Amino acid sequence: MAKLPLFTTVGKSLKNALFELYHAMGYTLITSVIWFLGLMPIGFLLLSLVSVLPQILKNSKQLMDAGVFVFVISLVISVVNGLLVGPVTTAFFGMYQDRKEGYPNLKTFFKHFIRFYWLSARVHLVFSIIISLLVFNVMMMVVEPGLLLSVAGIFSLYGLFFLMLLSFYFHPLIFYKNNFKGVFKKAFLLLIDNFGVTFGFGLSLLIMFLLCSALLFPVVLVFGAFYIYFIDNGFELIYGKYEALDEKTTREEVQ
Repeated sequence: MAKLPLFTTVGKSLKNALFELYHAMGYTLITSVIWFLGLMPIGFLLLSLVSVLPQILKNSKQLMDAGVFVFVISLVISVVNGLLVGPVTTAFFGMYQDRKEGYPNLKTFFKHFIRFYWLSARVHLVFSIIISLLVFNVMMMVVEPGLLLSVAGIFSLYGLFFLMLLSFYFHPLIFYKNNFKGVFKKAFLLLIDNFGVTFGFGLSLLIMFLLCSALLFPVVLVFGAFYIYFIDNGFELIYGKYEALDEKTTREEVQ
């Protein structure tokens, strides 16, 4: 199967997402602000981590305490992401699908939130806990140098990179009614078959998030909606090539 062109595909998704931001400013603001409110507990936890961790690291006798502290904060973040941020984002993704054909309201949001809550919560909770374990391994590599910990830390870094790219597909696959195993399986297959394009999407989201965070207000007023628009456009472009292949195969069988 032919690969999607990296720059053309990512550029088209970025263009479409920015176009949607401009032409649906009211919807964008509401979506982004509510999404940011859900993200705030994670932000406070990360700020606490950044402020306290340097004090712990100053004392070499407390290096193990630093690792445990990071792990505990990571687990709390995992719970918040799994039980709140993940399902809220999935609900907004579903709401955006309805918006393409009509005018959704708050009732539409809660409909999707309830409909996809448990699947989205399980997927994001498992995903986040694995991320926490990998972060702990990396932390141990830093504070307790050793061959085995270094090997585990390096593999954990690769795992973090891979899993973060994998998460690009979670919300669309949940919305399109895949089960728990199906979400991870299809996300893995899509990532492997479209690694370069997925990396481009992930890098673009990271750059956009850093830019919005540096300017402060855009991360509150814009980024949440941009994230939904961008992953929707990206997923449609990627999944579209498989639908086109299925149609071609069907026509050939009929002929």
